[in-house]
Amino acid sequence: MSISSISSSSAWDLSTQNTSATTTQSSTKQAATEEAVTAASHEDTVKLSAAAQAKLMEHSGLTVKQIATNLATDTKTVDQYLGITSTSSSETAALLAMLP
Repeated sequence: MSISSISSSSAWDLSTQNTSATTTQSSTKQAATEEAVTAASHEDTVKLSAAAQAKLMEHSGLTVKQIATNLATDTKTVDQYLGITSTSSSETAALLAMLP
């Protein structure tokens, strides 16, 4: 083997080792970052009650029916969450009787 072939072979080995070390270092940093993000997301997680979720959805512009569908419940339950009261038919009749 000539001196030039030994030098280029050694340079290639060093280049390969540097690339491998950089890749390993990059993978380690990425894994550490993902682990930190996962840990942070678990420590900052808050589970909202169905009533709180319903209020957020209403504030976002969803209808009672859409909220009920998203929460897998009925509209009467959503009405209760939102503090919406329904009038009975006799109350409705009394209100209609007051109209001119």
